[in-house]
Amino acid sequence: MATPSHCIPLRAILVALPLLSLLVTVSHHLLYRPSSPLPPPLLTHVLHPSSPPPSPHAPANSNSTTTAATSPSVPSPPTTLRHVVFGIASSRRKLPLRLPLRLPLLRLWLHTPSPSPTTPHGFVFLDAPAPAAVARALPHGIYLRVSADASRFPYTHPRGLPSAVRVARIAGELISALDAEEDDDDGNPTLRPAPRWLVLADDDTAFVVPNLLRVLNKYDHREPWYIGARSESAAQNAWHGFGMAYGGAGVAISWTLARRLGRVIDSCVLRYPHVYGSDARIFACLGELGVELTHEPGFHQVREFLCF
Repeated sequence: MATPSHCIPLRAILVALPLLSLLVTVSHHLLYRPSSPLPPPLLTHVLHPSSPPPSPHAPANSNSTTTAATSPSVPSPPTTLRHVVFGIASSRRKLPLRLPLRLPLLRLWLHTPSPSPTTPHGFVFLDAPAPAAVARALPHGIYLRVSADASRFPYTHPRGLPSAVRVARIAGELISALDAEEDDDDGNPTLRPAPRWLVLADDDTAFVVPNLLRVLNKYDHREPWYIGARSESAAQNAWHGFGMAYGGAGVAISWTLARRLGRVIDSCVLRYPHVYGSDARIFACLGELGVELTHEPGFHQVREFLCF
């Protein structure tokens, strides 16, 4: 009598091998797969009222280690009026003739006791020396400056005014002058604490100073910021790509960026003789530095009076 066979049929082996291989593969994948990343948050940034917004110039793929190494660990004290330098564009032809309007407007928004820890630093740039009566009528903390001769810079716009070049160079002239000055007894202003913001405006621009400071405190002055508002004209905005701040409403530039602008402004305006105004030249030069406009709706430009 034959002994019963205990061998596994070949058919069973051929069927079992693929199943065993599949089981091993699945088990290995479940045991050793990397942990899945968390889904991206629905809200990528929450702006606390007291915290500045993130810099638009920080790399998008920076990690926490890089951020900690490059960002200041201690936030700066709040920005006050003493941290702001105003560069105000005017002219001898305009200022004396419109003195009943211009000087009361300056006194209205820049009035502070004399002396005061909140005394502003404002510099009115003229195209020629002003009469002594004008200087005596200026509010405390406002100083007259005569712009340097800008006739060597070309201006080719058929309908504009060459004075746009002089006004565009205010940032460079102002920063160079303040860097060169030392505190003395000759009437030069004492810039303490160190400036944080340069605010450029026209002589008929008015600021609500608490509102202006509240806006500036949203931003880190150590980063390059170009802050302002677009025109009320859709055609003007389209012409400049909706990226230019109009100077009549005021333009705020962080002091870090203003220093960079001051170093290149003369060489930059040589490349733009064809543009119309001073704010277009500043826009072009800041664009060359890689800084775009940060739009703040609190800056307003209207037809007769330009206010913040």
